[in-house]
Amino acid sequence: MKITVKARFNSSKDSFQKFGPNMYLVYLSFPEDEDSVKILISYLSDKLGVPSPRINFFDKDSAGNWIFDVR
Repeated sequence: MKITVKARFNSSKDSFQKFGPNMYLVYLSFPEDEDSVKILISYLSDKLGVPSPRINFFDKDSAGNWIFDVR
């Protein structure tokens, strides 16, 4: 199953919201860097209750949304 994550970095606090089928809005309190994929996978694993090895980063779409594949 593919999920779409609209990630907002450098927010004042961490937040996780569902805004559509397989679509999530994630606010993170740190800047985007090379470890962002690992951190997003860990955060999604915690919030969705799926083991992190079953979540893979697929790509970013043209709107900047992060696409993940959850097995």
